[in-house]
Amino acid sequence: MSSKKPSKNVLKSVVLSLFFIAAYFLPVGLAAAADVANAPPFAQGVPENMGCLVCHADPKLKNDRLKQSLYMNKDVMLKSSHKELACQDCHTNYKTKPAEEHEEETKESGKVYAKIARATCGDCHDHEKPTQTMEKSIHGPETKIEGDAKLPDCVDCHGPHDIRNPKKDKKWGKEFKLSGKDVCGQCHPAEYKAFNDYYHGRAYKMSAAGTPACWDCHGTHDIAKVDSDKSRVKGEKLVKTCGQCHDGSSETFVEYAQLIHGRQDMMDNNPVWKYINVVIDFFNNLTASANTNY
Repeated sequence: MSSKKPSKNVLKSVVLSLFFIAAYFLPVGLAAAADVANAPPFAQGVPENMGCLVCHADPKLKNDRLKQSLYMNKDVMLKSSHKELACQDCHTNYKTKPAEEHEEETKESGKVYAKIARATCGDCHDHEKPTQTMEKSIHGPETKIEGDAKLPDCVDCHGPHDIRNPKKDKKWGKEFKLSGKDVCGQCHPAEYKAFNDYYHGRAYKMSAAGTPACWDCHGTHDIAKVDSDKSRVKGEKLVKTCGQCHDGSSETFVEYAQLIHGRQDMMDNNPVWKYINVVIDFFNNLTASANTNY
């Protein structure tokens, strides 16, 4: 039985068809390649139309069971110190999986993804010294009191996706300096509210330049209980702490320190201070009114 060879017209049609198909899909392929190349540095390998940001760029995305937002603001990340990292560099427990499997998994364990990411700081940063220091501080496991809330980790104070280096980014450094309410106040609301004397607390909360943040007085990784011998705000150490800003600090000078967090208690129990506060507030309101009218 003989077989006929395809005619030249048929071959020509096939070649032309393949050409038009290639011509149609080539721009699509180039566009996809461009998307990968132009993806934000932190999301290289997971560009918006084919990776994590397909879902996580949606502000409405959340884990309904855990009442947890799963939104990832790429613009915030692009300003951070971690913009060159891929999502999986911190979320190391995430592996490429079928979408359905990943979605079902996050319904039950969304917090685990965050927990693992928080524990990866030491993979890139030499945290041996600050970690050892913090473990002996009031925020460390050696001093944790049973029943206390969880101990803070790097992310609680330094931030997650928005983390920056205040020494390199001076503008951000000024913003971070005034973030005491978010950094310390999230766990110590009463203490932050009591930080309300005229020269430190009130001025700080009004974003006045040169005012101290919580950590300027209490310390950072080495923070101790205020009544501990290691505390920077107890005894002779307080003289040195105040001396960071006030030349000539002495034991007499630091007697004012009791008002920094105790001003309201002092006023509540002292009629003289109540009267002084009324007078001061009167003149403050008068000055504010005059400035507004001007």
